[in-house]
Amino acid sequence: MEVYLVESLRVILRNFTLLFRIAPWEVLMFMGLMLPAGLAPAFVVRFIGEGDALHNPVLLIVAVGLLVFMDSITYPLNAHISGNLTEKFSQYVADRIFAKLEKFKSVEQFESPDVHNRLEVIKSMARFAPANFLWTFSHILKSSLTIVGISAAIFRLNPVLPFIIILALLPYSIVWGKFSYKSWWAIYDTSLENRRMNYTLSAVFTFPHIYEILSFGAVRLFRNRFNEAYRSFHGRMRRIRRSYLLKIIPAITFGAVLSIAAVYLGFKGRFLGSIVLSFVYLQEALLSLIAWFSEYSSRTLGTFKELESFINMPVRDVDRREIGNLDGEMAIKCENLRFTYDGKRYVLDGINITIPKGKKVAFVGHNGAGKTTLCRIILGLYAPTEGRIKLSSDRITMAFQNFGRYKLSLRDNVILSDYGGDDGIDHRRLMEVLKWVGIELPPDIQIGREFGGIEPSGGEWQRIALARTLYRENADIVIFDEPTENLDPKSEYEIFNFMMNLYRDKTLILVTHRLWSVRNVDRIFVFKGGKVVEEGTHEELLQRGGEYAKMWEFQMRKYG
Repeated sequence: MEVYLVESLRVILRNFTLLFRIAPWEVLMFMGLMLPAGLAPAFVVRFIGEGDALHNPVLLIVAVGLLVFMDSITYPLNAHISGNLTEKFSQYVADRIFAKLEKFKSVEQFESPDVHNRLEVIKSMARFAPANFLWTFSHILKSSLTIVGISAAIFRLNPVLPFIIILALLPYSIVWGKFSYKSWWAIYDTSLENRRMNYTLSAVFTFPHIYEILSFGAVRLFRNRFNEAYRSFHGRMRRIRRSYLLKIIPAITFGAVLSIAAVYLGFKGRFLGSIVLSFVYLQEALLSLIAWFSEYSSRTLGTFKELESFINMPVRDVDRREIGNLDGEMAIKCENLRFTYDGKRYVLDGINITIPKGKKVAFVGHNGAGKTTLCRIILGLYAPTEGRIKLSSDRITMAFQNFGRYKLSLRDNVILSDYGGDDGIDHRRLMEVLKWVGIELPPDIQIGREFGGIEPSGGEWQRIALARTLYRENADIVIFDEPTENLDPKSEYEIFNFMMNLYRDKTLILVTHRLWSVRNVDRIFVFKGGKVVEEGTHEELLQRGGEYAKMWEFQMRKYG
């Protein structure tokens, strides 16, 4: 707990310094408005303690009226200033997250459970953390000023009283603080259960999941999985709450004894009114301080600590591709390349292929054969577990099988493949690629019904993904991973022929399970069980009568 308090104070100081750097005038005005609110209770205690209120009731009415007036004035001003601060701070935090993400080129670091937990905390709370931090900081400042002011006021009445009152209230406050601290880290440690709860609840409202879930009557399955995760999470939180409920009893007893002593001293010195008011104000201030510092602050500061850890997390360079280490005629060369996702089963096992520059090749095979994984390694998203991969260039673009469906404008969905800023948008190229793939919608149209836009069909999304890849004009190697899965065979064949003509000077890799569409490529690589079991032209592979010939015969019988 003590280490946590020190760390929390450091985080508060760093974030306050950061906040001051972002908006110095707003911070100064914000703190200035906190001073009268924090010191007002001390003024009342001193006023009553010195007897002025009894001798001059008019003065008491004026003083109370002045306090009410100041509070009425400072509240709207504070709301205005804190709103500006929150918005500026939120934008800065989000911008730091985006800036960090821009440095990542590989997805491997995102797949560790620790990074998943960290990202879950950031994703769920980062948007509100700046506002929570500012709100927490204002209450900590106000409560601290109240404690200092009242302690100074009653110190003049009796030097022992401030210490007795604070000691009476401190044990309960510390126990509550420890409980809040434990609660926060319990939430962090159970973020896996939180992710499961969030996922199972959101899945039943997500398209296209909802079609399957309702048609299969599978809502109960998701309900049960949610409740399983909830029971694990709730059980741990209940144990923590129960343990601290028992610890609160001696703290309250100790506080009661000291409270009686303080009241006795106040009665003896004839300033009982000041003692009662001091108890009321100090208890409220101390509990507020501990509550905001421990309960809300622990969550807010925990988010900022996770955010800082993410921002300062070193970006591992996992790219082991050898760029330019090839003779002039080769574009891609894999030497005994092996890869595993989980360290157990090899998805790629001993890949040895060579692709000359400017050639059009196809990766074919059943699902799970390793085709997409090899494409991701060529792109640099993963590093090979063993072996070498050599490329003539790192200017590569890829149409993904599981492409992103972004609730942005149509234009943004296309240009994100080669985005260099809004000033660098090639509008001529944009209109050109939309025409190539058969999209007649205006580029500025919004996608996503929740944003007042349209909802493209599966085939339209496929064309948008193709346009995204085609927009990137400067690529030397182009990969299409099942780019026409939602299109009919005739449309797929036409698009493949169009792409081979469009990229006649580029190295082109087509990944598909429809053999009819790739029979005219220069070379076909047949994948099975993580290995390349055959390679050659369409005619050569048919003559061999191997795996490719069996697949071709099956598809001809099935589809004609």
